[in-house]
Amino acid sequence: MSNSRKRQKPSLFKRLTYLLLLATGGGAGVGGYALKDHPAVQAIWTLVMGKPAGDSSPAIDGSLVSDAIDALKPKTHDDFRRAGIYQVTIKKVELDPTLFKAGRTVDIQARVHKRDARGRDTTLWDSRSYGERLAVVGKDELSAGWPNRPFQVEWTPGDRLVLEVSDRKTGLFAEPKRFTLASPNPAAGEFPLKSGDFPLEPAHKPEPPVDPRITHVVLLSQRAGDLGQQNPTEVAERPIVIK
Repeated sequence: MSNSRKRQKPSLFKRLTYLLLLATGGGAGVGGYALKDHPAVQAIWTLVMGKPAGDSSPAIDGSLVSDAIDALKPKTHDDFRRAGIYQVTIKKVELDPTLFKAGRTVDIQARVHKRDARGRDTTLWDSRSYGERLAVVGKDELSAGWPNRPFQVEWTPGDRLVLEVSDRKTGLFAEPKRFTLASPNPAAGEFPLKSGDFPLEPAHKPEPPVDPRITHVVLLSQRAGDLGQQNPTEVAERPIVIK
């Protein structure tokens, strides 16, 4: 074989699966030990599952490996077309600083609400409960995120969800600047807050138009269960299921 041919490295999925199998003794388990008793396995679990192991983490046995492998499997579009309970995390919101006056302090906040057929809104999640997200225009990056504040929502194809971002720190008579990631056409039948990096549209169109690479939101979402089913997934703070 020619030396110019390099062996391809296994995919991240295969390497992490192998490490888990190795660390847990091939999936056979080590009888009664908790995940927290094994720092190496705990580190792998955190990398795979995207969260630290808590007191309710599973014991090290075959179920640990199967749970981690399921988490590693790539998500398909079909995962976001099924009715069910979805867990959503707003990882990052970023706004174009040219939309604000230099030196101004802004408070970037986000809200998610459901809009019914009559146009009435019901708030599902509001970041204001978790404090201010302050940044100075021209000095700081105008960004915020709530990676440890996931929430859950029950969704059925056709439901309209809206994610709204705004600057809450305004003057006495100034209206807050608002940006939205509105649901796509409900007929598309896809969960509107699926994982991805999406542009935010300003409520009032500025000139020149905003750069979608700068004014955007990053979401991390997954289907957590069927409608009416208690979701066993543990998160940093137990989320409220909104119907």
